Amino acid sequence: GRTHFQRLVVAALRFLEPYLRNASMSEAMRLLYRGTLRMLLVLLHDFPEFLCENHFTLCDAIPPSCIQMRNLILSAFPRNMRLPDPFTPNLK
Repeated sequence: GRTHFQRLVVAALRFLEPYLRNASMSEAMRLLYRGTLRMLLVLLHDFPEFLCENHFTLCDAIPPSCIQMRNLILSAFPRNMRLPDPFTPNLK
């Protein structure tokens, strides 16, 4: 199940890659890009473990110019992990 979904997401990112290199995209490609971002946001919210497990493969398929998309994937962390409060004094 997850490997098939990973392949589909990578295929979608690789399909978008040539269109994202150009500064000007058609309306259809802009909608596809926004839909892909929304899909990644849903994955980040509901299935962060999927993004954690496949971060290398997904980031490899994203063009270097898509910083927001790459940051979205790299911001994922497992649900059972508790992040420290950055405002805690003497945090190391």
